[in-house]
Amino acid sequence: EGRAGDAAGAEASAAALGEAAAGARAETGGKGGRTAPAGPPLNAGEIGDISSAIANKWNLGAVSTDVMSTVIVVRVEFDPSGKPVDIRKIEEDAPSADAARVAFDAARRAIQRAYMDSGIPLPPDKYETWKVLEFVFDANGMRLR
Repeated sequence: EGRAGDAAGAEASAAALGEAAAGARAETGGKGGRTAPAGPPLNAGEIGDISSAIANKWNLGAVSTDVMSTVIVVRVEFDPSGKPVDIRKIEEDAPSADAARVAFDAARRAIQRAYMDSGIPLPPDKYETWKVLEFVFDANGMRLR
């Protein structure tokens, strides 16, 4: 699906985030309107598993240096089965609108492929926590925010 180095880097990034976020609660809501979820928090292992499932599908391929320097934040709403039902770019740091579009398209594909290929490991008993998640994508990988 991608180069082995990219997958390893993305997985390392996801694992580091999972460790750093131990006990952290995923946030919901858009820019400026964040509220804590109603359910129990995701643990570090769950955060790492979710991040790895999507990061392993994150592949920019051969793109411009503008795209390689782009960072986007994507908000994903899931239905109770774990299917992504709404994927939106909510923040971007990009040298051009075209670079942001290319990065967002790759992020959206990564999320959809993760769901279609093997599912995203979202714990059913914590739906209130993960029904809306935000992910940060950049050339180095992806992480749960």
